[in-house]
Amino acid sequence: MTEVQLQPAEAVEPPPPPPPPLPMPDYLIASDRTVSDSFHGNLMSPAALRTILEYRLGTKNMIDGAKKTLFYGRAPNQAVAHVESNLIPDQGEHKIEIHLLHSILGIDSEAAELIEHLYAAVISGKPYDRDELINEAGDVLWYLALLFRFLGTSFEEVAALNIEKLQRRYPEKFSAERAITH
Repeated sequence: MTEVQLQPAEAVEPPPPPPPPLPMPDYLIASDRTVSDSFHGNLMSPAALRTILEYRLGTKNMIDGAKKTLFYGRAPNQAVAHVESNLIPDQGEHKIEIHLLHSILGIDSEAAELIEHLYAAVISGKPYDRDELINEAGDVLWYLALLFRFLGTSFEEVAALNIEKLQRRYPEKFSAERAITH
């Protein structure tokens, strides 16, 4: 009979406690220190930016269509129907929490609506519509709230964790070099 030797368990340090919640007004102030103060428009042509924005807007209809089909019962839009008609059969069932799926598809589709406003301003040169941007940002906020409820967290906790991460990454202030390497 083989004798089992018991070894003392290695001491495992508990993870550090999370930072205290950070109220949103404080987050707006704290996040400002990690904003880039420079713009390198000479490194990308306006045509390249336009093409990138158009590409992203092209995928918006697919994401938004999937969200509206899955969560609002709307018939698939043309973009979703096109994807469905060109699929390779799936190799098994994949499970995902519906609130996770709904929140992330929603964040993406609403962010694309912000990109639509940016695109209109970049292409037309017209000033942005502040009220519409706030309206779309509110929609992003709604989907973030759905995600945070699913994850069992809060805006304040996420804000505090984000600022803590950014302070580690940029101890003094934002650095383009550190941004590129992280």
